[in-house]
Amino acid sequence: MSENDNVIQFKAPSDAIPTIDTEVKGRKNRQQMYCKHHSLIIDEEHRTVECNDCGCVVEAFDVLLARANNAESVIRGMSELLDKRDELRKSVDALLKEEKNTKARLRSARTDLAFIENKKLQHEGKVG
Repeated sequence: MSENDNVIQFKAPSDAIPTIDTEVKGRKNRQQMYCKHHSLIIDEEHRTVECNDCGCVVEAFDVLLARANNAESVIRGMSELLDKRDELRKSVDALLKEEKNTKARLRSARTDLAFIENKKLQHEGKVG
């Protein structure tokens, strides 16, 4: 067994720049990269979807998925708002009932006060 039997040879990469056979054409500009594609043009003849804001061709599936996710979010929000509306209606009903009871107690207290004042005046002999 020689000393070189236990040595693993390390192959250093060459200094040559690697090449690739694929080329990217028609790169998106900054506006197209950050555009949310809210305003769309649907070309029925060519079966394409194009953003009206940035001019980028958009994948139809991506548009449908974004719209579906947005719709789910809107439905959840509406459901939460309807629940909150129902809670507020119950609170308003309770407040209206409390107001009605308070007004009734106030009327009763005024009647009692008038009765007491009348009795006091009768006792003092000021009212016949």
